[in-house]
Amino acid sequence: MTPEWMARAECRGMDPEIFFPERGESCDEARAVCSTCPVSKECLIYAYTESPRVLGIWGGTSDRQRRRVPGTRVHGSLPQAIKHGTNAGYNQHRRRGETMCDGCRQAHSRYVAMRKAEKRGQVNGSPASRAVSTIHPRDTPLHNGTTSSHKEVC
Repeated sequence: MTPEWMARAECRGMDPEIFFPERGESCDEARAVCSTCPVSKECLIYAYTESPRVLGIWGGTSDRQRRRVPGTRVHGSLPQAIKHGTNAGYNQHRRRGETMCDGCRQAHSRYVAMRKAEKRGQVNGSPASRAVSTIHPRDTPLHNGTTSSHKEVC
């Protein structure tokens, strides 16, 4: 049974060879058709959900591109939702080639700033903070609750 949206597809009646190029051949002609198609979104969803390995150009994407989309499984499920406002969301946008939303861009900026601060030694675990927290043996409490002096220990 053919989905109803296929009847409205721009590619209907065209030479199928355009949409099933051999390895190494250009997909530009098929993508040009898909870019003007009114049902390209439905076509792409069909490619992800209908079969684990739908070959050819569907919704302007090749089977190779669809396999590379983060968040999809080998079985061709739809991409996972982006966790907006997080560094992980920023990376999902980047891998998909999408424009980052403001929340994800801000989260990534905070992450980068935090990493730079760690490298400069301005955050916990840095040499500067370790020096402050290091206790010298002469400053350790004695068993009676008093603190030893350097002269007494040496």
